[in-house]
Amino acid sequence: MGRKAKLDKKTQINLKLPPGLIAWLDRQPVSRAKLIETALVEYYQIPDWALVRRDYPVICLTCLDEFTTSGKDRICPDCVYSSEHADIAG
Repeated sequence: MGRKAKLDKKTQINLKLPPGLIAWLDRQPVSRAKLIETALVEYYQIPDWALVRRDYPVICLTCLDEFTTSGKDRICPDCVYSSEHADIAG
């Protein structure tokens, strides 16, 4: 049996920022990632519970039905496997 997946595991992203902002971030005693994370959480007042990765409801871009996902899925499983929507779903 393997380990349980961490719900709060952080994911690396690529982010383009102006050189002056990067220089400022590098002069700070805290890591770039921590500064950006703290700024976003405080500016947008994101509650702690929203920072834990979990399943959440989204609307399918194809059929407009609501479904639940924990990833970046925006097309429901029914439409992904439907021949009618195969060209849209990929």
